[in-house]
Amino acid sequence: LRLDRALSGTDVQWVYDEMACTWSEHNASNFEAILRATATSDAPSEADLATIEQPVGLAASTDDPLHPLVVAQTWAAAIPRAALRSDSMAAFGNDRGLLGANAWSALEAALDDVAMPR
Repeated sequence: LRLDRALSGTDVQWVYDEMACTWSEHNASNFEAILRATATSDAPSEADLATIEQPVGLAASTDDPLHPLVVAQTWAAAIPRAALRSDSMAAFGNDRGLLGANAWSALEAALDDVAMPR
C-alpha cells in the first residue's frame, strides 16, 4: 500500500501496476519480506561476473534510483561478452515491451561480438 501511494500519479505508476500484477499471489507481508531479503542480499562480484562465458544482454533504466545505471554499466564491463541498452523509466512506462526489446537488442549485440573475430 505504501508503494502504491508513493507511485500513484507519477511517471512510474506502471512500476507498481506491474509489481501488483506479477506478485498478486503473495500477501502483503510476504511481498515485503521478499523485497527486504532481496534488497539485503549480496550482488555478484565483478570477479564472479568475469567468469560468465555466455553472451549476456543487459537492459537498464537511465534514471531508476533503485537499480542505478552505473551498476548495469559495471556489470556490462565485467562480463566478457556483454552488451547494454538503456532508456528512461518514462520510456519503459510508455512502451511496456521496450525493456524486453532492449534486452534482446543487447543480447544480439553480445552475440554479434562473439561471432566477430577479436
